[in-house]
Amino acid sequence: LDRVDQDVRGSVLSRGYNLVEVIGPNTQWNPDMDSTDLLGVESGVAGLAFFGELPTHALACGSPAIDAVAVPSSSVPEDQRGQSRIGLPDIGSHERNAELDGRVFSLADRGAGSMRLAIELACPSDTISLDQLEGTIRLESTIEIQQSITILGNPNQRVNLDGGDSLRIFNVEPYVFVIEWLNLQNAHPEEFGGGAIRNTGQLFVNNCSFFGNKAVAGGAIGNYGLLPNMGIVAGAKATIRN
Repeated sequence: LDRVDQDVRGSVLSRGYNLVEVIGPNTQWNPDMDSTDLLGVESGVAGLAFFGELPTHALACGSPAIDAVAVPSSSVPEDQRGQSRIGLPDIGSHERNAELDGRVFSLADRGAGSMRLAIELACPSDTISLDQLEGTIRLESTIEIQQSITILGNPNQRVNLDGGDSLRIFNVEPYVFVIEWLNLQNAHPEEFGGGAIRNTGQLFVNNCSFFGNKAVAGGAIGNYGLLPNMGIVAGAKATIRN
C-alpha cells in the first residue's frame, strides 16, 4: 500500500499484521478479527525506490515492521534485493540494514542512494556521509529536518545542494542539525525568512558556502529564536564556523 496516496477504499478485513495507519473514513481496518493488527500508528515505510531489479519500500528507523516476522531468518534468508536477513526477518521485501540503507551514492533528489532517502531512513543522531559524491543535487522540494542528524559533505570536492531559485533547502525543526563541507545555492522560498536554511533548532554550520540565495529576510540563514507570537518558543541557536 502506498504511504502517501490512498490505495484502499471501502471496508477492509485484515486477517493479520498490517502496516497501514487509518487514513480516513473510506479506509477501515476491522480491529476485532486479529489482535496483531496495528491501528493508528505510522508504518515507517519509505517511498518506492529501486534497490535492486524491482522497486520496493525501505523501512525507516523505528518501523513496526522491523524484526516483526516470528520465524528464523533461515526460513527467508534474503530479501528482494539479495540482502541477507538480520536476526528476525523484517516484514516485507526489504530487510533494514542501517549501514547499507544510509549510504549516499546518487546525485538524484529521490530514490535509492539519495541524500533525501538517507535522511528519511536515519535514526536520531545518525551521520549521513556524502564523501563519495561530486556534483550537484537539484532539489525538488525542501528537506525537512525532523530529528537530530549530521550531514557531512566531501572536503575535497564540495557537493552542491541547489534550490533551483524556487525553494528552501533545509527547514530545521527544534533538533540538533550539523552540516559540513557543503555548498548551498540558488535557494529562494516564497515564504518566511531563511533562503537556504530556516532554523528553529540548534544549527551547526562548518566549512560551508552559500551562493545566490534569497528570501524575505536572511537570504542564507533565517535563525528564529524566541518568538512566542509565531508559535516558536524553542530559542533557536546557530553556530557558524568557516
